[in-house]
Amino acid sequence: MATIGWSRRRGRTAVLAVAVFAALVMSSCSSSPKSQSSTPSGQSAASGSGTPAAAGSTTILNVNDGRSGSYTANFNPLQSTSVNSGAPGPMYETLYFFNQLRADPPMPMLATAYAWSDGGKTLTFTIRDGVKWTDGQPFTAADVAYSFQVLKDHKALNGNGIPFGTITATDSSHVKLTFTAPSYSNLWYIAGQTYMVPQHIFSKMADVVTDLNSQPVGTGPFMLQSFAPQVYVLKKNPGYWQAGKPQIAGLRFKAFSGNDSSLTSLIGGQIDWEGGFIADIDQVYASKGPNNKYINTPLFTTVLLPNLTKFPGNDPAVRQALNLALDRDGINKKAFSGLDTDANTALLLSPRDAKYLDPSVAAGAKIATDTAKAQTTLESAGWVKGSDGIYAKGGKKLSFPVEIPSGYSDWVAALQVMQQQLKAVGIDLRPTGVSNTAWNSDLNSGNFTFALQNLFGGPTPYYLYNTWLNTASQAPNGNNSARYSNPDVDKALATIAGTNDAAVQQKAYGVIQAQVVKDLPYIPIGQSSSLTEFKDGNTGGWPTASNLFAIPAPWAHPDLGIVAANLTAK
Repeated sequence: MATIGWSRRRGRTAVLAVAVFAALVMSSCSSSPKSQSSTPSGQSAASGSGTPAAAGSTTILNVNDGRSGSYTANFNPLQSTSVNSGAPGPMYETLYFFNQLRADPPMPMLATAYAWSDGGKTLTFTIRDGVKWTDGQPFTAADVAYSFQVLKDHKALNGNGIPFGTITATDSSHVKLTFTAPSYSNLWYIAGQTYMVPQHIFSKMADVVTDLNSQPVGTGPFMLQSFAPQVYVLKKNPGYWQAGKPQIAGLRFKAFSGNDSSLTSLIGGQIDWEGGFIADIDQVYASKGPNNKYINTPLFTTVLLPNLTKFPGNDPAVRQALNLALDRDGINKKAFSGLDTDANTALLLSPRDAKYLDPSVAAGAKIATDTAKAQTTLESAGWVKGSDGIYAKGGKKLSFPVEIPSGYSDWVAALQVMQQQLKAVGIDLRPTGVSNTAWNSDLNSGNFTFALQNLFGGPTPYYLYNTWLNTASQAPNGNNSARYSNPDVDKALATIAGTNDAAVQQKAYGVIQAQVVKDLPYIPIGQSSSLTEFKDGNTGGWPTASNLFAIPAPWAHPDLGIVAANLTAK
């Protein structure tokens, strides 16, 4: 189970050119537009205090979750790298919700309390009473124990490497987990990224690892109404355990061939909610209608991801040269409308993670373009520039494809800029577009040389480090698609996970950062913010700059379910 079940390999979408919007006249939502509201939701995601929806509310939001190509009927939330966005969050829930945008305490969802004991080796949950699966069966402590047992029994689903010991439903409302090592820092993985599944259904599957669960039964605010390869619809769960939620009638997920078609649909009223980059967003989108709103939230670092098991990404000199040769400011201005901010090779988000940066690596973590040094770095490692201006070594040219989903046109633009910059140094980068499905598959299987990727983390740097650097998180079991492995990093991650001592954790962070700055397993391009576009003509309660109660993007999991459950129907 990959750490970032909600976002995984989701590239930012972009549109560099848009055709004609005037001919598109479809309404913004399934119901007729109503007056918009500027009142942000102040409710907690699981407070159960929402205002009851008006009888007969028919608002169904049309959602673009970034899928390029067709959907498959995969609603198995345990398959976090291939499941449809409508499953984790809207249909299947976690024990707690962790808000990555604010320093909020974990929010109770399917559990109401937790307690550590035995030096971080035992964790006990109190399970919420009165919750039912959408087939009417009660949600029980046995379901919780089963959901964790599935992860323990199937390494392919335990990509975070949670060191499970015993898993026991001690009574009807309590589950006790033991671990073979202290696991304080695994709390987000355990309580916030593990989706509870019904034992009475999943235990009958021939293989929970591969079964698509095409007839999903969950506890969440929505349930499946219909499915087709280009569109599937979720309807509200009338028996949802949070009183008065959801207010909207449902969510309609639509697949698109690429960014141009999706933005055309957004402007024309066929899409109400999406999360993607739009160049000159105020002019291109916000000015086209009074209900066209957006919000920008810092979330991730965009990187050039090498396959460390293949030539030439397995050569440290190549990775160092790439880091030195790329002009991030030029890439940002030409491809990302200047919205990105400076990244660092320690892979920390700024300014949120500034306190975690070890002073001994701070200078080395800064990125500075130096094309002359890039060339001397290659030449010192035995690379020789040929008559065509491209370096070669051992009869192999420094020429490689960089794989991206073909619909992500900001990434297309970024690669075009990078291609020009690197050619001037003697490196031949070849942009290669594939379908979103193929991109995910290639990163999982290792059938790629380089790719662009967004590195997501969690409430602290530990989660990004553990997701993308831990040997135990290597794809296909996790998101470590680079196949990076460093025993010093693995040991430091185990130290962080096994203590609540901030000083001990800080020392371990320094070890990780020193190794990552030296090894460059990922070459940062920029610290990227996430744009989310939505239309509030028929709905209120969206996250705002003053009330970031969840990540607003519809590809964020389980945040998608939190946001949708808290929207108010006008």
